[in-house]
Amino acid sequence: MSHHIYTTSGFVLGSNSYGETGKFINIFTRELGLVSGTASGVRTLSSKLRYHIQDYNMATFSLVKGKEVWRITGAKEIENIKKLDKDKTVVYLKILNLLKRLLHGEEKNEYLFDIVYSFLNYISSNEVNKDKLFIIESLTVFRILNNLGYIKSNPILNSVVLNNDFDEIILNTVENNKKELIFEINRALKESHM
Repeated sequence: MSHHIYTTSGFVLGSNSYGETGKFINIFTRELGLVSGTASGVRTLSSKLRYHIQDYNMATFSLVKGKEVWRITGAKEIENIKKLDKDKTVVYLKILNLLKRLLHGEEKNEYLFDIVYSFLNYISSNEVNKDKLFIIESLTVFRILNNLGYIKSNPILNSVVLNNDFDEIILNTVENNKKELIFEINRALKESHM
């Protein structure tokens, strides 16, 4: 019996050891949402998969649907966070840990995936100081919370969630309304018991 192989981009949100040489991995994918899958033999030195499925990496995954969990049959790394400097890595890990706390079960959300990918793409290809990195982090958290329905409509801040861009106009809008944005983020996190 042949099984359909799904190929999708994804972020590894975390993993646990499974059996003697396997891993149980949580991946936030673009096409399938949050999936949990097993990868056999990836803790052996000879495994070709082991480098691509490390926690917090971004890769293109080949997945086969099993009775209870997905099986990871292949992966090709897209972005390696080792390329990010220390400050950018800290912010990137905060964003993925927020996703880990907020996401539950398989539910496709391409726009949410694009928010996180756009954030990673921007910080990995642009020089940013700590102040600008804080603005980018705040904007990304705001967009994530808005996408998941935790942010109330706000006429001033609505313009920053219309797309996933990080252009100067949007970043200036966020900087000029930083107090209000942080207030909305904190209110949303408090109401969601995060």
